Amino acid sequence: MLRMIMEGQYQFNSPEWDDRSNTVKDLISRLLQVDPEERLTAKQALLHPFFERCEGGQPWNLTPRQRFRVAVWTVLAAGRVALSIHHARPLTKSALLRDPYALRPVRRLIDSCAFRLYGHWVKKGEQQNRAALFQHRPPGPFPMIGPQEEGDSASVTEEEAMLVLG
Repeated sequence: MLRMIMEGQYQFNSPEWDDRSNTVKDLISRLLQVDPEERLTAKQALLHPFFERCEGGQPWNLTPRQRFRVAVWTVLAAGRVALSIHHARPLTKSALLRDPYALRPVRRLIDSCAFRLYGHWVKKGEQQNRAALFQHRPPGPFPMIGPQEEGDSASVTEEEAMLVLG
């Protein structure tokens, strides 16, 4: 796709472009011209009709008290936005066990571990379960080594093994 854009062979006919205005399409097509002489400069792009301001209907006539209240609400909203960026949601064990891939940081951690382990990205297809790569349980029961004798303390049952493994 990048090669097609560099060659100037692009179209705006996909469903993503159906709800975009013609001024946006015109601006993008002028910015992506192959010939540098025909391509818009930064100053010319800023003068494009897409960047024209629309004038509001009527100006607000607020009293000083109303202006103060608007300013207070604006500061409070900006503070909440700033705090919400730095505070992550608490991660509970139940949420992590239920669906670890629903949480972006955990998903990135799992994918980066898989990349370090395998040396390439592990793609998640419809039939592929990435979580199976990191399970701590064996896929089936443990194979027994030698015959099992009664009273032998060295032999481990399957239930005991599953208790140890979690």
